[in-house]
Amino acid sequence: MPQTDLNPEFSVNNTRAFPSLTQPKIVGSFSVDADRRYIPTGDNLKYLALPKPGPTGRIHLDLNEGFEVRQPKPASAKDEQIDHLLRFIVDNLNRGLRERDPEADRTLGTDFVCFRGLLRMVMCTPYEHRTGWIILATRYRGTVYLCAKDT
Repeated sequence: MPQTDLNPEFSVNNTRAFPSLTQPKIVGSFSVDADRRYIPTGDNLKYLALPKPGPTGRIHLDLNEGFEVRQPKPASAKDEQIDHLLRFIVDNLNRGLRERDPEADRTLGTDFVCFRGLLRMVMCTPYEHRTGWIILATRYRGTVYLCAKDT
């Protein structure tokens, strides 16, 4: 059997400073109503209010409590992709989302835009061998927009 020789060539640009990595920060919020219509505020967001611990210091949670009044996400929500996220960005460009450097070749002050669930999916990939995924990506004005596609 003939041997295949691989001679990859790599080019590394070490002239740029290492980027600063910071903790994520909340830059705003939006929500959707029961019909999945965009609301430009977080007024419709749901929160978990933990009960106070009992005398033993433990918290008792009954996951069946409130189940009958839950609002499940409809299957049609997958069709939204990142539409609401993009609308939030457009609505808030003049409220601090725009890149501060006027010389920058990008509009947003971030490299990537996606939902956090997509990042979780990518990070779990080495441990999940049965589930495949497809990620759609586009670069616009220096920012990469990522969206998961159903497989």
